[in-house]
This record gives sequence, structure tokens and C-alpha cells, in this order.
Amino acid sequence: MKTERALDVNTAFAALAGTSKHVMVSVSDPKHVCEIAEMCFTIAGSPEAFRQRPFLSLNINHVVPP
Repeated sequence: MKTERALDVNTAFAALAGTSKHVMVSVSDPKHVCEIAEMCFTIAGSPEAFRQRPFLSLNINHVVPP
């Protein structure tokens, strides 16, 4: 089933799996940030290790039409 959560988490996973460089992704819902952060902490080895050398940034632009 295609959901916003699946899109957000799988996009982050694919971006991280495809390179060792810093990546930027976006999320559709703030509730998905914690799951993506946990993925980053696991890859880095710990939350502290991720904070010392972050390799993922979130780009969040909510557009509100006039």
C-alpha cells in the first residue's frame, strides 16, 4: 500500500543506501521524522554519533496557496 509514511521513510532509506555522502530529503508529515531519525541513529551507531557527523538533512517547505 502506498502511503505518505512509506514515501517518506523509503525515500530516506533509498537516498542513504545509495551514497555515503550527505543527503537531503523531505517529509510529508512531522510524525515521520522520528522514524527517519531512528534509522539515521542506527546507521551512525548512536544518536550521539549522528549528531557529531550528521549525514541527512530534512528540507520541509509547506506551501500555502494564496
